[in-house]
Amino acid sequence: MLAPADGKIVRVADHYADNPAGTNGDRANHVVVDIGGGRYVLMAHLKQGSVTVQVGDAVRSGQPLAAVGNNGHSNEPHLHLQVQDSPAGINADRTYPMVFRDAHITRGGAWPWGDSRELRTGDLVRGLGR
Repeated sequence: MLAPADGKIVRVADHYADNPAGTNGDRANHVVVDIGGGRYVLMAHLKQGSVTVQVGDAVRSGQPLAAVGNNGHSNEPHLHLQVQDSPAGINADRTYPMVFRDAHITRGGAWPWGDSRELRTGDLVRGLGR
């Protein structure tokens, strides 16, 4: 997993074991990046022991941060990514929409309410030229 933006690491959890396939857990490994303007990026469900940064580190967009895992409320490996209003873990009060630039999105299935251009379960986002 790569840093989605420049910022400063404000929160790290890296000690929770991955869940056995098909099960859920209570706690997720995660990294929170302060990207300025009162916005923070949370990345969760990271592989135990894979986080390469610490609280206080400055990071650059595209910098490797961790590997994707399967812990917390997750029954398969995936990355949970959200922009939020606080450095809190997954319990922030408010989240914000994200814009993907220079990306190709492959839809993972039918969506019964039309195409709102919002990401949904099963979608694959790939940077152009990668």
